[in-house]
Amino acid sequence: MNKTVLAAALASLLGTIPVHAYDLTVSAGAQNQVLSGSKSYTIPQGATSVVLLYNVYSAEYPYYVTAQSIFNDVWSLTLTGSSGVLYDITRQVNSQLTQEPTWLANSTTGDIRKTINVSALTSNGPANLQLIATSMNVGDSALTTIVNASVESPSQLTITAADPDSINAKNGGTYYSIPAAGDSNTLQRYFTLKLSKADSVTLQQVTVTLQGSSGNLMDVVQQLPIPSGNDVQVLNQTDKNVTLKVRVTVLNPASSVKGSPPPTRDLAYRFHVVGQDNQGQSVTAEKTVTGRRSLWRMVDLLPGRYGYRDPGHDDWGAKGTYAWLQQNVSLIKEVDDISGEHGRNINHDTHQYGTDIDMYHFYQFAGATSGTDNYNLLRNAVVSAFGMLQADGTLNPKPSAAAQDAFNSLVAFVNETRPGLDNLAALNTVSQLYYAIGSAGSGLPNGWARSLITTGKVTRTVNNVVQTLDIGTGDWSNAKINYNSEHNNHVHITLNRPAIGE
Repeated sequence: MNKTVLAAALASLLGTIPVHAYDLTVSAGAQNQVLSGSKSYTIPQGATSVVLLYNVYSAEYPYYVTAQSIFNDVWSLTLTGSSGVLYDITRQVNSQLTQEPTWLANSTTGDIRKTINVSALTSNGPANLQLIATSMNVGDSALTTIVNASVESPSQLTITAADPDSINAKNGGTYYSIPAAGDSNTLQRYFTLKLSKADSVTLQQVTVTLQGSSGNLMDVVQQLPIPSGNDVQVLNQTDKNVTLKVRVTVLNPASSVKGSPPPTRDLAYRFHVVGQDNQGQSVTAEKTVTGRRSLWRMVDLLPGRYGYRDPGHDDWGAKGTYAWLQQNVSLIKEVDDISGEHGRNINHDTHQYGTDIDMYHFYQFAGATSGTDNYNLLRNAVVSAFGMLQADGTLNPKPSAAAQDAFNSLVAFVNETRPGLDNLAALNTVSQLYYAIGSAGSGLPNGWARSLITTGKVTRTVNNVVQTLDIGTGDWSNAKINYNSEHNNHVHITLNRPAIGE
C-alpha cells in the first residue's frame, strides 16, 4: 500500500475523530526527529489530586501496526513535580496491539485518565507541575502519531478501575462469545468497576456497550438503575468510593449482532456511569476496556454435528475460523467440538481460542454410532483381518468371508484417511493434525493404528509367532500429523492462528 496515498486519506479522516479539548498537542514530523512540547500548571495549596488526561492517535494503525512494520513510531508522556516524576510512559506504536493502551477502531487510544496524588506537593503552598509530550515518526515522515494531553481538576465521578472476571479457560479469560441475533449467553460474565466520586454525587445509571473494530455492536446493559438485580450489583459503597459488579455478556436484551459472517475479531467494552450532584446536575464517567477477542457460532457452516452438545454450545469459533470454514468446509467431516462458550474448558486441553476443530473419522464403518464406536470397529476389523493369515503368519489361501470383508474395509479406511489428512495438511492455514495411534488391546500392540495408516501394515505376536498383516497400500507419511491415544476417536485440526488472522 502506498503510504503517501494512505496518509492523505487518513489526514482527511483525522478531523472527524472526536477528542477532548486538550492543553498540549505534539505531532510527529520529519523522519526520525523527536518533536516535543510542554505545558506548566500551578496547583493550588491543599489540592489532593489532579487528573492527567491524554489521548494518542497514530495513522500507522491499523495497516502498518498490524503488519508490525518498520514504521514503528515512538511517543512519550511525562508529568513532573518538585519531588520528581509523577507519571511517565513511552510506547512504540507496534507494541500497542497487545500492550496498554491498546488501539481502538478509530486509531486512537481513547481518552485515558490517570489520577495523580499531589497532596504532599501542595501541603505548604501551591505546586508547579510540568507536562511534557514527545512524538517521533520512525522510518519515514508519513502517517503521523499525535499525543494530546491535559492536567485537570479531579472529576466528581471517575471510573478508576474495570477488572474482568476469571473463568476456567486457558485463554486468560479475554475471549467472549457473542450470541447469534436473537440469542443470549448461557454463561454470564462480569466486570468489577471501581468508582471514585464526590460526597454529593448519587449514582443513577450504568450503560455497557459492546464495541467491535468498526464501532458499537450493541448495548448489553442499557441505562439501568443502580442496583439492578444481577445486571448491576453494588458490592461496596462509601461516601467517596463505590464498587460495582456489572454484567457484560448478552442476556436481556437478546443479541442484535449479526454474526454470520462475524463483523469483528477484536472487542472492547465501554462503561458509562451517570450520577447526579446535590444541585441536580448530571455528572458522568466513562472507561473503555480493550484487548478482548470474539467467538462466534459456526453452526451455519458445519457439514454436520456428532457427539454430545454442551449446554453453552460447543461450536464457538474465531472470526478467522469462520472464514477458514467458508473456504474449506468441503475438506472436513461432521464436527464435534470447536470451543466452549468464551473458550472455557469443556474437557479439552486446547480449544481455548476458537481455532481447534474436532471432527469425525474420514472413513465410517457400517453401524458406527459415535467416534469411539468407529474406532472400536476399526480395531475389530484389524483383528478380523488377521484371519487372512494362518497361525504361522503365512497367507491363508482360503480366508473366511468375514476376514476378507474386514481386510477390504481396512483398505478403504486407509485409502480415504490418507488423502483426507493430506488435503488438510497441505493448507498453510493448518498448523497441526492429530489422529489415532491405536492403543494396545485385543491382542494388538500400542501404535497399531498409526502403523496401519503410515505403512499399510500391522504386526502382532501370537504364541511367540510374529504375524504381519499387510493390506498392500504401501508407505505414506505427513509431517503435520501427530498420533496419540487422546485422538483415537476423532481427527483434531489445529488452525494456524496468524495465517487465519487470529
